[in-house]
Amino acid sequence: MFDSVLVANRGEIARRVIRTVQRMGLRAIAVHSEADADLPFVTEADDAVLLGPAAPARSYLDVDKVIAAARSTGAQAVQPVAAGTREPVGALADAVWEAERIGYPVMVKTAGGGGGIGMGVAHDGRNLRVRACASTRATWPETPSHRSMIR
Repeated sequence: MFDSVLVANRGEIARRVIRTVQRMGLRAIAVHSEADADLPFVTEADDAVLLGPAAPARSYLDVDKVIAAARSTGAQAVQPVAAGTREPVGALADAVWEAERIGYPVMVKTAGGGGGIGMGVAHDGRNLRVRACASTRATWPETPSHRSMIR
């Protein structure tokens, strides 16, 4: 198990995740832009890291900055960014390759899905294939996409 989670989200979503992480007895680490420095999710977290300017592309969506924040704080897990912030993986083989590149475990979700429905954790390539199929089934027909995203 892990003892700290970097919450790579903002606003109300981040607040809910932070509360849940803390209720689990884990350390919650927020990341934020300059514009969000005084928002409740930042002050409610156990630690917070400034990512950069207000523009999401230069802060929240800059994967290298989020990873650097996780490393600098010693975060042992990262809660993924909300839906729609990364491009979906085109083929399952690409998803497995990407997951192996960034390292397991990874979060799997249906591209275009929301509210956490169909999200799951994959710990290896076989499990990633199973999770991707389960993710698609969980959100069909509301989200008729066969594409998945991994984090």
